[in-house]
Amino acid sequence: MSATGIMEDPIKITHLNTKHEAHGVGAYDPDKDQYLIVWKYRAVSGGPGDIRGRRMTGSGVVIASETILIATGDEDQQFLDAAYLPEIGEYTVVWSGVMTQHRVYLPLVLRN
Repeated sequence: MSATGIMEDPIKITHLNTKHEAHGVGAYDPDKDQYLIVWKYRAVSGGPGDIRGRRMTGSGVVIASETILIATGDEDQQFLDAAYLPEIGEYTVVWSGVMTQHRVYLPLVLRN
């Protein structure tokens, strides 16, 4: 992925499994040449979607083998996006949680 966010070649960041994983987005930290990639994850088809993430280098190498759990629960997490906030050196992920009403969440996810 280039610094402008263009995917040059697909990079596998998730495990080999039969779970549903989709809607991947990323944010770039130019100070460390790293990305935070987040995606929607469903343990069962049609079940509520969680949000998970991983960090990777600017050249596409996954930094840590563990997955970052960003949002879990009974709500279906939708419409996710990620950003790097250079003023404070942190990533953030925003999404909407849908159950009986829409809620919008914006946590600081990962301190560099």
